[in-house]
Amino acid sequence: MTQKLFVFGRTPELSWLELSRIYPNSRRLLSHIACAQISNEDMTSSLSRLGGTVAVCNVMGKIRSLTAAEIAGFLTGSASGLTFSLHIFSGQTSTEKLSDEIKNILAGKLGRIRYVIPKSPEAVSSVQFSREHTVMLVILPADGGYLVGQIAGVQPYLEWEKRDYGRPYADPKRGMLPPKVARMAVNAALGPEPAGKTVLDPFCGMGTVLAESLLVGAAAIAADIYSPSLTKAQANIVWLKENYPEVRGKMDILVSDAAHISEALPPAFVDAIVTEPFMGSPEIGEHKVPAQKAGSLLHGLEKLYIGCLRDWHGVLKTGGKVCIALPAYVYPRHTYTVKKVIDMCENLGYTKLFGPIAYNRPDAVVRRDFYLFERI
Repeated sequence: MTQKLFVFGRTPELSWLELSRIYPNSRRLLSHIACAQISNEDMTSSLSRLGGTVAVCNVMGKIRSLTAAEIAGFLTGSASGLTFSLHIFSGQTSTEKLSDEIKNILAGKLGRIRYVIPKSPEAVSSVQFSREHTVMLVILPADGGYLVGQIAGVQPYLEWEKRDYGRPYADPKRGMLPPKVARMAVNAALGPEPAGKTVLDPFCGMGTVLAESLLVGAAAIAADIYSPSLTKAQANIVWLKENYPEVRGKMDILVSDAAHISEALPPAFVDAIVTEPFMGSPEIGEHKVPAQKAGSLLHGLEKLYIGCLRDWHGVLKTGGKVCIALPAYVYPRHTYTVKKVIDMCENLGYTKLFGPIAYNRPDAVVRRDFYLFERI
């Protein structure tokens, strides 16, 4: 077991929740960086499993100061040359100036030297790593100096794109969670050992949560009151199994009101519930609903969510998890939330473990707030 650095992408809070659930020994070092003890064999499987981690690094050593001479010692190339990039998590440093100084130091020792400037420290280019063999150093403050890591593996970005855009059905108005976000929620709910567990999505939409559950080795139950969604979700799962023959988990389908799932499933039947429920009219996100009316609509949704959580308590095993994205409506003068749902969670039989973890575009009216609950 060796210490590895994990670099998070655009959703660092949700990425950290996911990592900490998969590797309980992990420690968060910065907003976009954490470390955990894993084996080299686990690194590839980690990159395939984790939705929020864009790269895993080997720890190379420490330096006392951010100088070109000290950093250059970690860069080796060949007679044909070297391409490198510096991902420096310290806002006071000019990456371009430092890279240029390193290039001058190495110019007489190696062949052709070039460097790439990342858009941001956490912006790891899979193409540069996989196809152009760029040596990527991650540098962050630590213990009065700096810790240096070298990226050893990156997220299989083509697989995520394939599942996002290659499946037969997608509907931006129903089931909008991207596969990466769905995977983070699934991992947060299932923890380190997903095999043999069952995930329920009571608002299954196009089946994204179900697909990511099956891919990590769990069984899945799709439920939705809208039967055309179930038909499309089933078609997406057929496509998934054709493209990922390693998926062998079973998926059951229920036409059911989300607040009456207990009428269709036995007590204490599922290990986790992962879902994005109905978030309200699409017109809210299209800036067509005034703030006061949106607040009233959200109050109505609170009743739906409370009814669902009360009902789900019966089908969820003791200690089982609910990872749910609840809406918040963000207006210039006020943000409307489903506070009553959170305030009532203990009365409904749950403990709040994490949340809210916001996931949204900067200009979006509808914000997703992720919560992780545990059934008492």
